[in-house]
Amino acid sequence: MSVTRRLLRARPSFPQPHPAVVEVVERQAQVLRVLFHQVFLEPEQPGPDQAGSR
Repeated sequence: MSVTRRLLRARPSFPQPHPAVVEVVERQAQVLRVLFHQVFLEPEQPGPDQAGSR
């Protein structure tokens, strides 16, 4: 059993997040994941700030 489910069972009055809120948070997490991959996991390419550096 997951920790979340145990907490929800221990506190039955715990408010359930609104489905729209869950959808927005998941979408933002997906966008952040894509940005993270683009910034940190793409092959190294010299950016405009690194073009003149040695």
